[in-house]
Amino acid sequence: MTGSRQKPRAVTRTPVAARAARKGSGAVELWTSTIRSEIGPIVIVTDSVGLCALDFGDREEQIKTFLSRRFGSFVLHRGGDPLGVGGRISRNRVGETGGPSA
Repeated sequence: MTGSRQKPRAVTRTPVAARAARKGSGAVELWTSTIRSEIGPIVIVTDSVGLCALDFGDREEQIKTFLSRRFGSFVLHRGGDPLGVGGRISRNRVGETGGPSA
């Protein structure tokens, strides 16, 4: 059996597994934006992979507590929407995407 080594398998991670792997390996970068709506503000938080949090109302301390429990250390950038989640929610809210409209 000399010279016969198996190649290591590539590890494919789902977005959730990728986030879990990052926890404890430094600060996770997150982006937040607020969408104004008829029922009040909608706060969204994303990372580079997807939506991490969505909250109705302006409860910054509660969101930070939730994010801290979920990610450990994080850096929160304000006003960013790198994945376009906020834009999609805004368009859907006003019926521009063929979804429900007021």
